[in-house]
Amino acid sequence: MDCRKIALLFVSLHLVASARADRSLLDSSSSCKIGDHKCYCQNHKPKKYADLQSACKFYYVCFENGTSSYSECETPNLFNDEIQDCDDVFNFECEKAPSSGSSSSPGALPSPDSSSSPGTLPPPTADAPTSGSEANHTFSYAVYLESKDDPEASAAADSSISKLPKYVTHLLLSSLRPDTTYAGNVTFNGTGLEFSSDAKVIKDAIALLKEKNPNTKVLVSVGGALYNNWQALNAKAVADFVKDFGLDGVDINYEPKSSKCKLEEETVQCDTDSEYISIIGALRAALPRPYILANAAVSVGAYGEGEWKASLPMRNDTGSALNPLRKAGKEVDLLLLKSFDAGSEYSAKRALDAFANVFEGDILLGVKVAPEDIGDHVLFNSTLDSLCDYVRYEEAAGMLLSSAYRKAQRGTPTSNQISQRICKCLGLDDCDVPLVE
Repeated sequence: MDCRKIALLFVSLHLVASARADRSLLDSSSSCKIGDHKCYCQNHKPKKYADLQSACKFYYVCFENGTSSYSECETPNLFNDEIQDCDDVFNFECEKAPSSGSSSSPGALPSPDSSSSPGTLPPPTADAPTSGSEANHTFSYAVYLESKDDPEASAAADSSISKLPKYVTHLLLSSLRPDTTYAGNVTFNGTGLEFSSDAKVIKDAIALLKEKNPNTKVLVSVGGALYNNWQALNAKAVADFVKDFGLDGVDINYEPKSSKCKLEEETVQCDTDSEYISIIGALRAALPRPYILANAAVSVGAYGEGEWKASLPMRNDTGSALNPLRKAGKEVDLLLLKSFDAGSEYSAKRALDAFANVFEGDILLGVKVAPEDIGDHVLFNSTLDSLCDYVRYEEAAGMLLSSAYRKAQRGTPTSNQISQRICKCLGLDDCDVPLVE
């Protein structure tokens, strides 16, 4: 790293620290207090704007319907107005904040008003959707629940499943073997599911949850990293399990050991294309609509072509969802974008754009409780706020969490904190209720 880059980073962090020193500072472009997004957006068109007073560490989001938010980029990134996203500090220079008076030097922060007492820069905040097109857009929030981590319960009313809050619109039970030998009689034998509770208790807990929260959909996730014998997919047994347990559908969590994708004549071709397409077709045939067929797509699954040809990281499964979605996407009701386990060079926002380019249905943008299983990316509140803002701004379908009982890395948000933060951001119900106890 050269001296100029080090200096740029130091100056940016110094300005952020200075901005935090007094919440009474006025934004010189709007005469609003720094962080007062409601005031700021009254004078600005719907768009995202770097907060120059914070050296682009924070940014305003002004929505079409008049709501707004104030978010923070994850260190060391800053907000780049040109690309309308948080960006590496070394890719651009943050514009200097306008001087607030003749006595101020160029780029300096305005002096605090003498009548205001010192404080701290307000934390990132957001309005819940209240009116206009965004308010009419109903957001969803899906949560993976690992069966092996679900506490044992002797009765449905005691099960954590029956107590889930209303803001969980989709519950994903993980994971069912694609080659399951389930033969009826409400049991977990031959399914791969590892609940401690009796199968009848879980079935009744699901029924109780749906009685309390009629809009909540419960799906079983098929496959995952541990169960990948898709060649022996038993679609009938999967469908029987769904029907016997009163579920709303399945989530195809296709994670082959290797996809071996490559670019041929500007089109990605993968060794797994045929199997992937066949799986979608078989499960849709076994579970026709109105049963829900969701697809948990890998983080880089829509990269590799066109605008996203060189998007990072480059892996052997880059573009693995492209042909399956083109050829069988009409059979899929919901796409669960697993925008995690891809390292710090990965952009979840860019991935959302890539999937939206190939899939016209609902997409939920995923986050994982830190630490992630692959790579060095860590989810902090600032990142979460930024992603949720993007979901609202792009009017995507909502967000996804992996997973309910995952233990958080020290200093990072827990599944409860993530869920309640997303709930408030998306304007859902029961936001004061923790996800799990």
